[in-house]
Amino acid sequence: MRAVVVTLFSILCVCVAMMPCPTGAIFSTQSGQIKMTLALSIATSTGSNKQATSSIDTETHTVRFSMKIRDFAFDNYLVENAFEESYLEAGTYPEANFQGKLKTPISLKTKTPQKIEVVGDMTLHGVKKTKSFTANVTVISATQIKVTSDFMVKASDHKIDISPSMFANGRDEIKVQLNATYQKK
Repeated sequence: MRAVVVTLFSILCVCVAMMPCPTGAIFSTQSGQIKMTLALSIATSTGSNKQATSSIDTETHTVRFSMKIRDFAFDNYLVENAFEESYLEAGTYPEANFQGKLKTPISLKTKTPQKIEVVGDMTLHGVKKTKSFTANVTVISATQIKVTSDFMVKASDHKIDISPSMFANGRDEIKVQLNATYQKK
């Protein structure tokens, strides 16, 4: 009986050892930077949030991003207050999130910058909307990647009550810039 158990255990060990190792990895950050620029008719103001959390799973090709609205610091206090309290209603909707898929896998073997198409659901002001954009990914090392992206968010898509006439160009668009360095878990 003992010989049978030892034999079965040996077979199990050989099978586990022969299983392919996953080539993917999970990278994360607790200090992703998001900038939002509001080109308003009265002035242009930029707010930064340097405490966004995010993870990228290179095996499942998924990405998650989350940030607290009150973590934004604007270069104009009046704009910051209106942005957090009146427009994004941070008391009611304290976070913004994104969950999506990388349409193109990240190659961890090349240090050449890669343009990766991303599509997923952005929840802002309590409204979920499908969003697609291009992310620029640079593999810094086997344990570190850098991601940047610039895209526009339409305020009305998320039921953010800012009149288009408040914007310098007459469109209710907010420029978003992402800059994050991820570490392998």
